[in-house]
Amino acid sequence: MRKVKLYIAASLDGKIATADHGLDWLPKPVSPSEDFGYLAFYDSCDALLMGRKTYEACSVFSSWPYFGKTSYVFTSNLPSKPLKDVEFIPEKPDTFVSKIKQQPGKDFFLVGGGQLIDLLHDAGLIDVYIITWMPLVLGAGIPMFPDVKKQQNLQLVNCQAYSDIGMVQVEYRLPVK
Repeated sequence: MRKVKLYIAASLDGKIATADHGLDWLPKPVSPSEDFGYLAFYDSCDALLMGRKTYEACSVFSSWPYFGKTSYVFTSNLPSKPLKDVEFIPEKPDTFVSKIKQQPGKDFFLVGGGQLIDLLHDAGLIDVYIITWMPLVLGAGIPMFPDVKKQQNLQLVNCQAYSDIGMVQVEYRLPVK
């Protein structure tokens, strides 16, 4: 079965964006070889999951950052003209994701935002949590888990420190039953 993988950067106070959805606090890689495991992760997925606000934040970039992979955007407000490779899904995210996890293919990259993360977490649909902790406190901002309801114990699989810039990337998975 395909897995849903949350791959996200967060400040030490658990924020994934500034209050105005800004991401300028994230470090820029100095070279393509300094991707902190992102390219290998990205290659393991063939589709992305995101909420409408995350889609809107990404759509302002000079080019769509997820070209070549299907991006499922959950929204009840269907825009008239989606970008190439983008599908707007009016269905409940947990219902839709439960169905598509059963289909053949690679894993899913859960991009965000916080409300979608909460919903899929509480439904038990996130299989892998890869969180890169940034060495700063944002204060005001968008929380990674704004209103999570369900406790989920996780198993640490990997931990990588990037001491030159102070980042720590952790990977957790659901415990094997």
